[in-house]
Amino acid sequence: MGRSYIGRSTVLGWLKSYKDGGERLESLYPKQRKDRGKARSIDPDTERSLVNLKKELKGASLPTILKVARERRILPPDFYASRQSVYSMFKRYGLEEEEPKKDRRRFEVELPNDLW
Repeated sequence: MGRSYIGRSTVLGWLKSYKDGGERLESLYPKQRKDRGKARSIDPDTERSLVNLKKELKGASLPTILKVARERRILPPDFYASRQSVYSMFKRYGLEEEEPKKDRRRFEVELPNDLW
């Protein structure tokens, strides 16, 4: 493995954080994001509308929900959010899809090599 380098701006940023934090090492610890758990690509009104639509259309897939939302003009014309953002939003509200677990024991046998 080769040598790694730290950029000058990174070191200067660390020094600034250290000085601004009262010259304590704790000021250099990673900080949690202030917007953690919130979708930055979806505004609160659109979020509420999509959640209400998901509750109304139980069992509908995400593409179906987005299609109906566009037809009902719930989404703004310039709306774009990744599917993962919308899935994560539904999960926060407890609306994620639960797939029924399939029974995968159809090839289960009592002893090894009985299936042969």
